[in-house]
Amino acid sequence: MEKNNCPMRRVEGFEYLPGGGMKGVIDGSVVLCGGLDLMRLMTVRVPYRLVGKTTVLLAVDGILNILVNVCDGLVVYEKVIRQRVMNELPFMATENIMMDAVQRGGNRQELHERLRVHAQAAANHVKAEGGENDLIQRICGDPLFQLSEAEVRGLRCKEQVEAYLASVIRPILEENRELLGERQELNV
Repeated sequence: MEKNNCPMRRVEGFEYLPGGGMKGVIDGSVVLCGGLDLMRLMTVRVPYRLVGKTTVLLAVDGILNILVNVCDGLVVYEKVIRQRVMNELPFMATENIMMDAVQRGGNRQELHERLRVHAQAAANHVKAEGGENDLIQRICGDPLFQLSEAEVRGLRCKEQVEAYLASVIRPILEENRELLGERQELNV
């Protein structure tokens, strides 16, 4: 828990329950952990598709059914998600853009102010006028930054992905290799 920056919570009224589970109170919420029989015993509705499967269930204040009902049938529209992420991504990249321009000799305060002006104009263009996010084009068209679109779009992307894979994903895969059933390789 500490390794993942998850604070430990004090469990009050911890007890083992017949039916193979546990019950406790954490921050005022009743938490149940156990199998299907325990959930039924504690009157927590379990979705039919989980019946007959070996499953460990976790219910907080008896709301397992709400969580499952909300997520059941959830459809992920990848193109919509991509479009929304791409609309926000330029704003998230401004710090990297500014730091790259500073390394090229730009004045940090002047660049920061110019980024603020461009970001507000781009946000207004998106929100008030319904246009596409043109922040990158605005920045690249500003001689203060001395950057092309290709340079902006490529700023540290590869390095960031590789660092994330090496520091976060690969250790998790290595730690859980036996659960995966085979050795997994990630390549960028």
